[in-house]
Amino acid sequence: MKRLTALCMALGMILSCTACAEKNTENRGNSAPLAETQKLMLNAADIRLGDNFNNIKCLSHDPLGGNILTFGELKSGGYAGFISKNDFGDYTQFRFTPQENETVYSASLIPYGKKAILTVFEGSTFIHIYDKDNNFEKTIDCGEILESDTPYIPQLYSNGDEGFIINEGNTQILAVSPDGKLLGEIKTNGMTICGVVNDSENKPIILLDDMKTIHSCTVDLSSLSAVTSQKYNSIGSSLYAIGGGAGKYHYIGVSFEGIYGFTDTEIVMLSEFLDLPFDNYQVRDIFMLSENEIVVTVTEAEGDKMYLLTEADISELKSKEVITVMSYSQSGGIFDEEIKKFNAENEDYRAEYKTYFSEESMSFEADRLRMDMISGNAPDIILFNPLLPIDTFNTEIFCDLYEFIDNDPDISREDFIPNVREGMERNGRLVMLAPNFSFSTILAKSGYEGIRENWSVDDMITAYNNMPEGMEFFTDEEINTRDKYFSEAVNTGFFIDYDKGECYFDSPEYIKLLNFFNDNNIGLKWSEYTAQSGEMPYTDHTFDILNGKRFVEFESGYNIHWFGSLFTKHRGDYEDKMVVTGFPYDGVENGSFISFGNSYGIMGNSPHKEGAWEFLRYFVSDEYNNAPQNYYSFSVIEKHFDRAADMTMDKFITFKSDDNGKIIEGEMEEKEWRYEVHNNEGQLVIDKEIAPFTQEECDYYKNIIKNAKVLRSDVTVGNIIREETMPFFDGECTAEKCADMIQNRVSIYLSEKYQ
Repeated sequence: MKRLTALCMALGMILSCTACAEKNTENRGNSAPLAETQKLMLNAADIRLGDNFNNIKCLSHDPLGGNILTFGELKSGGYAGFISKNDFGDYTQFRFTPQENETVYSASLIPYGKKAILTVFEGSTFIHIYDKDNNFEKTIDCGEILESDTPYIPQLYSNGDEGFIINEGNTQILAVSPDGKLLGEIKTNGMTICGVVNDSENKPIILLDDMKTIHSCTVDLSSLSAVTSQKYNSIGSSLYAIGGGAGKYHYIGVSFEGIYGFTDTEIVMLSEFLDLPFDNYQVRDIFMLSENEIVVTVTEAEGDKMYLLTEADISELKSKEVITVMSYSQSGGIFDEEIKKFNAENEDYRAEYKTYFSEESMSFEADRLRMDMISGNAPDIILFNPLLPIDTFNTEIFCDLYEFIDNDPDISREDFIPNVREGMERNGRLVMLAPNFSFSTILAKSGYEGIRENWSVDDMITAYNNMPEGMEFFTDEEINTRDKYFSEAVNTGFFIDYDKGECYFDSPEYIKLLNFFNDNNIGLKWSEYTAQSGEMPYTDHTFDILNGKRFVEFESGYNIHWFGSLFTKHRGDYEDKMVVTGFPYDGVENGSFISFGNSYGIMGNSPHKEGAWEFLRYFVSDEYNNAPQNYYSFSVIEKHFDRAADMTMDKFITFKSDDNGKIIEGEMEEKEWRYEVHNNEGQLVIDKEIAPFTQEECDYYKNIIKNAKVLRSDVTVGNIIREETMPFFDGECTAEKCADMIQNRVSIYLSEKYQ
C-alpha cells in the first residue's frame, strides 16, 4: 500500500487594434460597466443525449436554424456528431472514422446545414465536410497550419461563406478560406484572447481582454484584424469558456466566480458556482437557448456530461437567511463543496462568500477586513490560518462556541480531544473551530548517543558530536542557509507564553541553540548563500534513514497529517526503532506540537450566529469525518482520531472505486499494510507487507499526540527572529546580543498585543 497522506487544505495568502482596429460605434471610448448581480436560481438537469459520449469534444449552436451539434468520442467507440433541436429530443447523426494517428480536435455547424470536423494528420491540417443529410462530402487539405503535437485544443468556427476561424487554445486565432488556404493570423495587438463565439447571425466574434476592458470584436479579413464593436469593463478574472447568448444577452461566459451574461451595455452575473453541481474549471462549452435556459458540458471523473440549466422559482432563495463566509481568494475559497452541500440541504439558511482579495495587488486585503470588523460589516464566519492566526485579533470579538456546543443535541465538549480543544480556547472561551490538525515533531533512530524521547538541547548536541563517521545530521548544508536549519530544529513555542504575553529568548537553552549552529557552521551564511551561482545540485534523501546515512530527521517530521504516516515510518524507514525526540528543549516537556491549518470563528456581532453555527458544526460531524477526503485525517473529534489510529492495529481500510477512479459510496475494503517506496524516477524499489501495530505501540503514539501542546504562531514574531538571527549567523554579533535583541523586540510586541 502506498504511504498515504491526508488531504490537507493548504491556503496561500499574503499574507490588442488599440487594442485592435476600431470602428466608430455608439459605445466608442466608453466601456460597459460590470453590473450588479441579476442572479438566476438555476436547476440543473442531465441532458440524456450527452450520455452517449465519453468525451464531448465540442458543442456548436446555430441560432438561426435552431440546430445544435454535439460532437465527440462515443462510449461505444468512434466519433460521431448528433444534430438536434433545442429540446435535445430527436436527433440525426453522422459518424467519423479518423485514420490511424489522425488527431481529432473539434467540429462546427457551417452554412447550408453542413458540418465540419477539424483534424491533424502527419503534420497537415484537414477539415472534413458533411452535407445537410449527414453524408460525407469532401476533405479540405489546409496544409501545415497546426502542429501535430500542439498542447492546445484548437476549436473550429464557421465564418459563413468566407471560410473558417480556428482558435488555437486562446494562443492565436487563424483565418482559413473556404478552400483551406491559410489567410493569416488575426491581429490582437497583445491582448489576451478570451475566446471565439458565433453571434445571433452565426458570425464569429472574438472576445479580447486588455486587463481593464473586454473587447467584443468582429473579424475583418481584409486587414486580418479584430475590430472592436463593443467594450465592457473587465470582470477581473479569466474566462474559462464563452458561448452564444440569447434574448438580451449577446454572449455568455464562465469565470472564477460564476456565469456571466453580456448585454448591450454591461456584464451581468447570472449564477454563482456555489449554486451549481459543478465547478468553473470543469466547464468545456456553454451557450444559451433562451434568457433562462443554458446548455453546458462539463468534465467529470466518469466522463463528460451535459446539463440543461433552467430558471427556478427564486422565492425559495429569497426566503433563506444569508450567512457570509470570509474568503481570501478571487475564485471563492476552500469551502466550495461544503457551501454547495449546505445550500442544497438547509431549509433556513444560505451561505455565500465575502471576498477580501485585491484584483489590483493580487493579494489579501487585510486592512479592509479590519475596517469591516470595526464597522460591523465583517463576514459572519472568519477564516484563520498560520498566516492570519486568530491571535492577530482581540479574541473577545468572536463568539464563544461553547454556547452553541452546549445546546447542540449531537455535539458535546467531551467529543473533542482535550488538549486539542484547549488549544482552540482563549481565556476559557472556545473562539475557533478546526476540523483537523497536524502533528509536528523531530524523528530519530534509537541506538545513538543522545537520542531519547523529548530530548534536551544538550542531548541534541551530544548526538551531533558523537555522530558516527560518514553520517549526516542535516542534509544539503552546502547549498542552504543556516537560518533554514535553525528554523527546522528550533520551535519558538517553548520560548513564548502568549497567554501571559511573555517570552524567554534570553534563556540558556535558546542561546545554546544559537551557538550550536554557528559554532558548527551548519548551513551557509546569507552572504555565502547569495554568492552561489549555477544550477543547484539535487540529492534524493528518501533512503537516508533506511540506508544508514542519517539517524535523525528534522524536516520529515513536520506536519504529519495522519496516523498511517507514523506507522509506515516506524515499521519501514526506521525498522521499528523510531523515537519521537520532539524539538530540543529542557528534556522534560513534551517536545512535539500540534497545529491547525485552517480554523474558523464566528463574529460576536454577527446577526446570523445561529446560521453560522449550523454551517460550522458540519466540520466536526460524523458525516464530515467519514467522508473519503477526511477519513484518515487527525480529527479533533476523539472517536474519529482513535478510529483512524486503531486501523494500524488491523488492516488498512480503504474506499472502493470504479474503473474511472470514482469512489463507490458506502463500499469499503480491507487491505494488508504495505511499505512501498519509490525512487526519484518514480520506480517502485521497496514493496513489502508490514505487520500491524501492537496495542502498546499504537497507544504510545496516540498518547504522545494527545499530550502535545497546540502551537500558537505569530507572523510578526517570526519576522523579528529572522531579522535578528541573520546578522548573528553572519558573525556580526554574539549569541547573547542576538538573544537580547530578540527578547527586547518580542517583549515589546507581546506587551502591546497580548497583555
